[in-house]
Amino acid sequence: MPFFLAALMLVAPERQIDTTRCAGFAGTIVGLKSYSRQRAAPGTTIRIEWTSRKPTSPFEEFFDPRCVQGLRVSTPQASFSPDLRSIRLAPGIARGGVVTISGTFEGKPLVLDIRIMDPGEELLDGIWSERSRSGACAGSKIAELVFGPYGYSYTYPEAMIETMTSGSGIYSWRPASGKLTLDEVGYAARLSTDGTLVIDGYPFGMWPSSMSDSCRLTLARVKAAPDGG
Repeated sequence: MPFFLAALMLVAPERQIDTTRCAGFAGTIVGLKSYSRQRAAPGTTIRIEWTSRKPTSPFEEFFDPRCVQGLRVSTPQASFSPDLRSIRLAPGIARGGVVTISGTFEGKPLVLDIRIMDPGEELLDGIWSERSRSGACAGSKIAELVFGPYGYSYTYPEAMIETMTSGSGIYSWRPASGKLTLDEVGYAARLSTDGTLVIDGYPFGMWPSSMSDSCRLTLARVKAAPDGG
């Protein structure tokens, strides 16, 4: 038997499905996703959100993952918690790879891919502030930009009041290719030799100030890591 098939079978022993418990989910649309603001790093625990929704309702409700048949994770370097609501990533798991959670409910496949952060991705962690911009850049100055394990947030000067932010989301950065993805939009980004972060494009609510499509944003780090990051 190929090794990868053996690994799949070892990490997820078959369980007896409690038909009484699961009857209430019959006919619902089941989904799963990782905790949306959490970065998957070696040695961390990633929360999994299981939901169910009636076909006629837009509202998501609780779903019991014990009702999933053939639930498994694609590598022995990741393991489920007893309640199946999180997975633990081994400290030695390969960076830049993907861990896949899969199973079925009422014969319909359930699949979730979790990307393990690339080497060096944590180098963006910290608090940044706009130093300069060049090209056809329009929009408010970035007074504060925070990267951390739970995503990113940015704040315009007028919003620098207590805990307010102007926007937030999830991100990934691949230093080798210089691709910074904010939510689902990719930008060219690099760390310069002087320690500044240079981003080409129109992130953080910016837009072109002319017909030119060129904009470069340079930010300086003001703190090594956000509080609690």
